[in-house]
Amino acid sequence: MHKQCLSNKFFKMAHAIFENQAELGFSDENLRKVKDLKLDTKKSLIKVNAEVETIAVDIMSKLWDDSPDMAEIAKLLDRKYTLKKESMKELLSAFVTLKKMLSKEQLRKLHSLCKAGSSAEEKERSCCQ
Repeated sequence: MHKQCLSNKFFKMAHAIFENQAELGFSDENLRKVKDLKLDTKKSLIKVNAEVETIAVDIMSKLWDDSPDMAEIAKLLDRKYTLKKESMKELLSAFVTLKKMLSKEQLRKLHSLCKAGSSAEEKERSCCQ
């Protein structure tokens, strides 16, 4: 699964939980947990994306050197993709944590609510799939 797709699903699902809290029977405590998870995940993604972009600039800078050092470039590449991998794992963990906050019945209800207010194309990409 592509990171952007998973990110969209995660944030859409969190948003849908807030919009449908009454229908889902979600407590204020659970809503606070969803909010905290959403905010922590968003902050983390911002930090990692900024670092990845900075590394990309560093790589380009190294390539402009008269005699680029491949060992240094390789280290930067390794760091960049390690960050991306760790970020994807963190996003997957947040998504799984969010889904586990819902009972099977709540998840089915949320899925139905997401589909009910969506276009045909959006129904295929429901926040809960």
